[in-house]
Amino acid sequence: MATVSFFTPEYIGNPQTFGDKVQNFVENYFDLKNSSCIATALKVISYATLIIPAIMLAIKTYLRYSSGSLEVPILTCCAMPPMPLAPQVPIPAEITAVLDTTPQFRGYLIGEPGTELAGTNLTAATIRPANLLFRALFGDGATTMPGSGQLFAFTQDPEAIRAQIQDLDDEITITTEGNCRIAGRDGEIPLLQLYGDNEFRISRDEIQSILDSQKIYTASIFPREFYLRLKRAMQEDGIVTLPGNDGAPIKVSQLNTPHCRQVVQEAANNPDLRDLLDLTIYQLGSLVVKTEDYILLTNPDGALRERNVGDRDTIRLINACGIRGLYARPEGTIRNRTIMTQAFRTALISAESGHVVFPAVGMGVWGGDPELYWKSFLDAVIEAPEEIEHIFVNPRHQRTPRGRYAGQTGAEFQQFLDEYRRRHAYNPEALANLDKIINLHDRQTDVLHLSHQLKRAFPDKTVSIFNASDPDVTLGNHVGEYVNNLNHPNTTEENYTAIGTNGLCFEKITDVHAHDDRIIQT
Repeated sequence: MATVSFFTPEYIGNPQTFGDKVQNFVENYFDLKNSSCIATALKVISYATLIIPAIMLAIKTYLRYSSGSLEVPILTCCAMPPMPLAPQVPIPAEITAVLDTTPQFRGYLIGEPGTELAGTNLTAATIRPANLLFRALFGDGATTMPGSGQLFAFTQDPEAIRAQIQDLDDEITITTEGNCRIAGRDGEIPLLQLYGDNEFRISRDEIQSILDSQKIYTASIFPREFYLRLKRAMQEDGIVTLPGNDGAPIKVSQLNTPHCRQVVQEAANNPDLRDLLDLTIYQLGSLVVKTEDYILLTNPDGALRERNVGDRDTIRLINACGIRGLYARPEGTIRNRTIMTQAFRTALISAESGHVVFPAVGMGVWGGDPELYWKSFLDAVIEAPEEIEHIFVNPRHQRTPRGRYAGQTGAEFQQFLDEYRRRHAYNPEALANLDKIINLHDRQTDVLHLSHQLKRAFPDKTVSIFNASDPDVTLGNHVGEYVNNLNHPNTTEENYTAIGTNGLCFEKITDVHAHDDRIIQT
């Protein structure tokens, strides 16, 4: 019996339908055995010039799509026709009312207009509002201070700080007594002149609640147990800020302190962890998100605000970060797009519900690519928890230095949002999440004070704000980063620490790692 293979022509005698004729054409096209020499040569040439390139293009497209560098596979033959851009869902009146009472972002400037202090950068002062809080809680000399050349830190060990909190009075009042210096100016000025005469009151229980609220989330591709082992090793090796620098970030596999080296060697034997070892330590830091309760100390003009114990003004600070050293080395198996989508996804999961507020992330001092960050952000928004009601974004950022969006400062965000709304027009769940986004570009809203105003307007809802932080904070053992450096005018982490309570939230003070339920893998 003759063997019939997939390539054996099966012609249809006396074809009746168009389909029969097409089938005969295809069978004849692939029939080399019954073709003349010239026809065979022509067929082989056509295979090489048409079919093989088409197969290679399909493979290349699949690989690009599966790696995350291409958003949508090219399948135009059966795709649904593009839909016109649907109108954005109107902003509810109660939200508009809050937006209308929130000031524009002033770039962390303090001082009343028309006064000699107008235009002073918040972090140019040698005593910040947060220092007033720490003085009220723990007395003079509780922390290292701006201008000292030291990283921000408490001068007593964490156990002593925790013990002092237990011994605090039921109510603590922050006052503006004393003087401070402003970088670049001669002499000292009264703190009263800088921060006003309001009294900010907070209780011991509220302080303890801030410490107890801290949680740490790892992205789904960063196993919780590996994080815990690595974190313990970093603490045993005394790592505060991560080794390496933006120009030459080190890989996780290159960590060379004794305890970290042992963890890396053990992880190298686990195939599920090898791709993580190939990341830089900064990329790995972007896969960690820390949250804690946060109370804002100041009014929009920088003055200390009036507060009473029990005011329902606690917002959730989501400490997460972009990728430092983004352009320092080629991407590995885990792409930057995947890392940032995971970071934003983890942040949104940690927000849980209510209102979430975002500044531009990674596109400031690190000069990140808007295409990377905005598309990663929108990919994560599509999968955001259903309980999140609104996602506020002020997309303004420093001028993009390179790439397709060089020179842009945030207006490009709406283009990305419109593109995603068109792409997901036939996906009601994804479109509903995208329609939760409120673009604050034209309003130029101060996102930190917006969060505070939202909490005042909706005290029963969770209000979260994304703190564009640093891997030294998320994965390392620091808080506030370089808030002690005089005049840090453009960095979110330093300024949020200068005017709020998160300086208390060193992990050894919160004791977060002693509580399994506060370390969460998403």
